[in-house]
Amino acid sequence: MADIQLQLQNIVKLAEVANIQLAKIKITILQASDIYKIQIVRDIFSILEDLQNIIQGDIETQAYHTQTLLADELDRYKEKKCIC
Repeated sequence: MADIQLQLQNIVKLAEVANIQLAKIKITILQASDIYKIQIVRDIFSILEDLQNIIQGDIETQAYHTQTLLADELDRYKEKKCIC
């Protein structure tokens, strides 16, 4: 009977240790999850910055082409006006 009680006490101690270890593992997983979420947010912001740069570059390119077209059109208008 004493052996059974000792084994039960050992099982209870092992269960307590196992619960502590499981709690530590859970905390580690939650911390890793938070770090992972932070990394995802950083990646998203990086992608957004890249998109802003691309869009800004496209806008600047379009503005340059528009200015060039308007300057060409103005030159043609001036030439026609002077010829007449």
